[in-house]
Amino acid sequence: PVGCGKSTASKLLSKDKYQIIDADKIVHELYANTQFVEQFRKSLKIKDIYDENIINRDLLRKYLLIHPQVKNKLEKFVWKKVEDKILSILNKCQKDDVIILDVPLLFESKLNYLCDKIVLIYCSQINQIKHLKNRNINDDDLIKINQNFDIDNKKKKADYIIFNNGSIEDLKNQLNNII
Repeated sequence: PVGCGKSTASKLLSKDKYQIIDADKIVHELYANTQFVEQFRKSLKIKDIYDENIINRDLLRKYLLIHPQVKNKLEKFVWKKVEDKILSILNKCQKDDVIILDVPLLFESKLNYLCDKIVLIYCSQINQIKHLKNRNINDDDLIKINQNFDIDNKKKKADYIIFNNGSIEDLKNQLNNII
């Protein structure tokens, strides 16, 4: 789930020399890639979400809240490109390398097939709201973001579960217990 500590966990693990493949970073790169943006425009025909040929994520988020029917088509388009990039990176790795995939919507994007083990990191809704407010996401947007969020289902699919309601040190200890 968004705002629960995945990125913090990735930063901690990267300090331990694990290679991190960050899906959000890939999406940021795609949204700034002129070739991708042109394909995006032609395929999805969405207007008014661009800043000088770059997809503005805030405008896109607001657009999707108003036009939720576009969300599935958009996700399918973007996730395919993200999957291609992840596979390209994985193909360059050694067989014995430990690679961490930081994918916020792992199950929704159906990229979980790429994982040998899955770690779910989540926190209380109160802490999640606090984290998201630091990112300038309001309560109404948060409610809409989490409408389709099913933590119990994700817990069943995960090999390890981290409840991240404590300090960064607590998170680090939980990660160390897994790895």
